[in-house]
Amino acid sequence: MGGLLFVPIGVIIAEVIVGFSSIEVSAVAVATLSFAAIGLLDDSLSLINKHNGGLSSWTRILLEVSAVSCL
Repeated sequence: MGGLLFVPIGVIIAEVIVGFSSIEVSAVAVATLSFAAIGLLDDSLSLINKHNGGLSSWTRILLEVSAVSCL
């Protein structure tokens, strides 16, 4: 859950440093935010179901691969 604070701040700082002009930094920012969203979904499912399960490992890998392949 610490990613809710650190990830967006890191993305904003990286974009400000390069002046929002680098496609590479923007792509990495999108990938980072998508991985953070997958992690948030995993944590949320763990809290809702009240056990340490969250997403299965295969579901998480498939989501991560699909997020990267969309870039």
